[in-house]
Amino acid sequence: MLRVLALHGKLPALWGGNQSAVEVLAKFWRRFRQLHPSHAIYTYHKNRLHQVLPLMLHADEGETLKKAGLMVISWQSPQLFEQGLRLDFPDGKHQHYYVAWVGLKGDWPIQQKLGHLQRHFSRLTTNEQAGRPGVPLHDFSEHAAWRTTFLRTSPFETMGPLADVPQTASPEMMLRYDPFHTLHKGCFAELAGSGLVMIIDYGILGDDSVPKQLNSLYQLLQEFCTRTKHPLHMDGLTRNLLNFPRDSSYPVGSWFKAADTTAVLAFLEEFFRNHLATLANPDPYLESAHDACVNANIFLRTLYRNGLWLPLQATTEVAQSGYNFLRCYAECAQHAYNQGKTRYKLQPKYHTMIHFADFYGTAARSRQRFTWNILADGCQMDEDLVGKVATLSRAVNVRSVHTDTVSRYLLKLWEEP
Repeated sequence: MLRVLALHGKLPALWGGNQSAVEVLAKFWRRFRQLHPSHAIYTYHKNRLHQVLPLMLHADEGETLKKAGLMVISWQSPQLFEQGLRLDFPDGKHQHYYVAWVGLKGDWPIQQKLGHLQRHFSRLTTNEQAGRPGVPLHDFSEHAAWRTTFLRTSPFETMGPLADVPQTASPEMMLRYDPFHTLHKGCFAELAGSGLVMIIDYGILGDDSVPKQLNSLYQLLQEFCTRTKHPLHMDGLTRNLLNFPRDSSYPVGSWFKAADTTAVLAFLEEFFRNHLATLANPDPYLESAHDACVNANIFLRTLYRNGLWLPLQATTEVAQSGYNFLRCYAECAQHAYNQGKTRYKLQPKYHTMIHFADFYGTAARSRQRFTWNILADGCQMDEDLVGKVATLSRAVNVRSVHTDTVSRYLLKLWEEP
């Protein structure tokens, strides 16, 4: 692949611009050093960083024949780290390039499987002892007990297949937190689901049945998205879509397109703001819900409006909005608990959000000029690829799934214009 891209003058497609490799790659590795200063690249390739291409590994399971799992891994040869590859360019020149692994992204089950983790999401958190007795999982204060346990013990049962790949001195840090599942499908979806049901709890739209009120909410949501040009993919709001079969259930937005989480949070911010303006007396519960939506929106908006590296001002905004969201969401959970309502569930992904806020908070306090954008660790586009490969696998002979699927994938690539 690298040879073909270079020969046709398309190698800059790997970094999304027309700048030279000398400029782009050297700058990338200079900034990446703030994130992983012990990475092997700074020893092995210290004098030729402008010739090393960063590589992210993604893995996931798609559904193949008979609903069996099909592992799909996007990966290039790890031998390219040491041996490299000579690339020929259209002008007749040639240059040696290398590849360095910068992280594994994927959902938690895949990271557990490939990483051989004994400490993982279904037991405890990966990198510290949060969740054990006396170590509260959802404490985000400066002196939270789990902070003293961070990276103190290894989460690995045995070292997995990725252990031999040149990387950082703390291999657990190569397992990247995925903002897609943590936010859009995680705590922001919890906020969206509970926020919508909270409107019904308050009877703001009347006293009709829950399905009728959800239909009224959907009409308001549609009107908002049309007016503000927010894409909306769902075709209705139902108990099933909110995982809310009964009042004792914790609602969560389980819509198919995670982008709808963004649309719902923008709608809720405006709805709560307008409703609060009509009240004669303050309502702390509604105010906390509104502020949680505001800060969730700022957090996502700032990340999406910036590139791979956030400047200091954006880093500070993301950190502040992240901490504000954590505080406001915890307030909502407490208000709901005081009222005997199952709303605003505190789940393990809330703890991952603490790590996101801490990551940017630490960078902001140290006045770091450029900070890694966690959206680079997201899996949205990668999961689209997995879906396409899984679809191809369901059209081949069950006795030769792997070879036939790869052959069909290569054929589809060739057919692309």
